[in-house]
Amino acid sequence: MCNCNTIYNKGEVDFPALTKLVEHIIKGRVEYIVVLGTTGETATLSKDEKSK
Repeated sequence: MCNCNTIYNKGEVDFPALTKLVEHIIKGRVEYIVVLGTTGETATLSKDEKSK
């Protein structure tokens, strides 16, 4: 299991960096990834950001 924290750049979600992180985690053969879990992002992300 791996907790995947949201990456920000200048107050916005950095989707290219987040994609790179997720790909790295997958290459590490993790069984599952927890997103929007316990690090508090759920309250700060817009609906659009959550859906992406």
